[in-house]
Amino acid sequence: MEQSVIVNSALTNCIKGVREKPDLDSISAILNTFDIVTARIVFTSKFSNTDEFSGTLYTGDDDIVWGQVKGCGNVIRRPGGTIVYHKKNQLLFDCACLHYCMNTNLLPVCYTDISDDLLYKIARTDGTVHKCIVDKTHSIRIIEGMYVIGLIFNQDKSDPAIRGNTDLIKHVTLPEFMALNEIEKIKITIPHIDEAMYKLDECDVDKPLALMLIDYFNRNIDIYMQKIKSNCHEVVIETV
Repeated sequence: MEQSVIVNSALTNCIKGVREKPDLDSISAILNTFDIVTARIVFTSKFSNTDEFSGTLYTGDDDIVWGQVKGCGNVIRRPGGTIVYHKKNQLLFDCACLHYCMNTNLLPVCYTDISDDLLYKIARTDGTVHKCIVDKTHSIRIIEGMYVIGLIFNQDKSDPAIRGNTDLIKHVTLPEFMALNEIEKIKITIPHIDEAMYKLDECDVDKPLALMLIDYFNRNIDIYMQKIKSNCHEVVIETV
C-alpha cells in the first residue's frame, strides 16, 4: 500500500546541517527507511559518498554504487530515480526496489518477457498504426483500475531505434497492446531473493535480521504476484 512520506533532499539537509542516521535494527525500522530512501528518488541532489540506507559517509567512492530503481523509468525521469549505497548493502537496495514497486503498484517491464529488442505496433488517435519500442526501465502501471504499458515512438511515425531516443510516450491498456501485437500471454517472473547471492556478514544489517528480511520479501513477492494474477488475466506467473 502506498504511503505518504515527507522527506528533504540531500541539498536541503546540507543547508540545514542535518546528517541523518537511519534505523536498521528491526524489520519495521528497515521498511520505514525504505519508505524514506525511495521517496527521495525524485531528487537529483545526493551526497555522492554517503550510503542512503545507513547514513555512513565513506572517504573513497570505489565501493559506492548509484543504483537505478527498477521500474521507475516512466514515473521518475533521469537523473532522478537513483539510490546511492555501499556495495555491501546490495541486499538493502534490491529489497528497497521491491518495496517501491509493491507500494506503488508497479510491475517493472524487466520482470516480464516483453522484449526491448523488438519493434511493436502502436495505434494512434488518428487511426494510423506504426512502430514503437518498450523500455525495460519502465513499468506496467495501474491507471484508473487498468493495467497500462508505456509505448515510446517518434512523432514523425518513423521506426524508432532499438533502445534509442524517441519523441513521445503513450500509455495503452495491456489488452490493447497485446491484441494489436498478437500476444496471447505475458509471462511475469519476479525472482525470489537468494541469500547465497549476498555477503550478509558485511551488510549493515545484522545477519539474523537480514535473513528475516529476505524471508519477509520472499513471502511478499508471492503475495504480490498472486495479486497481479487475480487482477490481470493477461499474464502468466512464473516463480523462480
